[in-house]
Amino acid sequence: MQEFNNNYIPQELQTETLKQDPRVYLFFEKFLDTKNPETYLKIFQAGEAAGFTSEEANQITSRNWFLSGLPQFRRKKQNDIADNNLDEFLTLPIKTPSFDKLGNYVGDVYNSDTLQAKLKTTLFVKERLDKDNFSQRIDKTETQNFNIFKFIKAVEQGNVKDLIPDVIIHDGNS
Repeated sequence: MQEFNNNYIPQELQTETLKQDPRVYLFFEKFLDTKNPETYLKIFQAGEAAGFTSEEANQITSRNWFLSGLPQFRRKKQNDIADNNLDEFLTLPIKTPSFDKLGNYVGDVYNSDTLQAKLKTTLFVKERLDKDNFSQRIDKTETQNFNIFKFIKAVEQGNVKDLIPDVIIHDGNS
């Protein structure tokens, strides 16, 4: 059986069952691992891979911990996937190569769709995860007239605060 450290179990998933039998956690890890076609959504195979005997693996669905733990583990897995997607999205380049009609490279230009999506996503994440240091006030008349090209120019010149008065950045002391 695989070595296991109970400290690896996320706080929100620590239950008495998991503390008594770490194979339960390993089972859910294997059962919900989309990158492993051998065990993904396969109860018996995930059970054996987690260290359960064949007989125990055949009886997993009749155990209380299976029915009560599945929603928690699925939610955690989905949250992890969302975190990874967010990290990937926020590191997308905002400039793309530009070519003339003959196919000659003329330089990099801002991709306004990507820039606008990244800006909105970044503001959304900062507003929720860094509440103490960042807040956003929305004035509908100003957001309806938002011009991405003005924003790009302001970023290049370092005048973003003047351009977006509805975003307040503070140091957490006020």
